[in-house]
Amino acid sequence: MKHLNIKTIGIGLVLATILSLLVIYSIGQQQDSFIEKEGYHVVTQKSEQGGWIYNIYHSQQLLIKQEYVPALDGKFQFSTQKDAKKAGTKVMERLSKGHNPSLSPKDFNENNIQLVKVP
Repeated sequence: MKHLNIKTIGIGLVLATILSLLVIYSIGQQQDSFIEKEGYHVVTQKSEQGGWIYNIYHSQQLLIKQEYVPALDGKFQFSTQKDAKKAGTKVMERLSKGHNPSLSPKDFNENNIQLVKVP
């Protein structure tokens, strides 16, 4: 029977820890923990086209899956996770107040939300 020494076990633990942290970081880059307000919450996610999208839930039920920005001609998504989060939070706040949740190009300009055209 081959015995493992402390050095081998230590290296294995370090590698396992690094791998675990990389996986957690990668998941965090793909999906943001949600922002909540009055039963609504926003989840941002990296899209397959390269931009960012957001989903809005109320009481665990999906209300809005915003894959593309509907206010513009063509297919646009949010440039960064931060931009998707800002837009989703603005929509969520409007929903929680009972207002029309739609965002306009003016909203994007006023809130410095950047968009990217996707295929």
